[in-house]
Amino acid sequence: CGYARTATIRAVAAPKRTAAENLSLRQAYYRYVAEGQGPTVSVIQDLDPNPGFGAFWGEVNTAIHSGLGALGLVTNGSIRDLDACAPGFQMLAGKVGPSHAHVHVVDYGGQVNIFGMLVDDGDIIHADRHGAVVVPADAVKKLRDDQASGAQGKGDPGRRPCTGFRHR
Repeated sequence: CGYARTATIRAVAAPKRTAAENLSLRQAYYRYVAEGQGPTVSVIQDLDPNPGFGAFWGEVNTAIHSGLGALGLVTNGSIRDLDACAPGFQMLAGKVGPSHAHVHVVDYGGQVNIFGMLVDDGDIIHADRHGAVVVPADAVKKLRDDQASGAQGKGDPGRRPCTGFRHR
């Protein structure tokens, strides 16, 4: 599990921005992924009418995101280059496809919708081969506040509370 870094993409049509503007947005997105609390999970919504026409995720972006501290990704779009993706990088996607088409970042840092699962920047994402769930950031804050104040929840009074997240 990790802290969500959210973005939206499109791939069917080329971006209307200039190449320089597109590069600047992509670089700003990468800085956003690298900043803040980690580990992270990239959660990217494909906005195209038929998500997955072009894959943002493959050999290059899994390597970049892994280097930036991301443990994996969740997307309603597609993934590619499965045999060449970064070792250990976890992927949960809508489909596998061969093309990157005109894939480009539209925006980042806002709320995304992945098959009905609403995710905000900073939410906790837990995913495995069966799917993903989101733990809203405010719920995590409340849990930490309750632990700090010594509040006892329902359940086993002798059970030790969770104090953090484990990652690779």
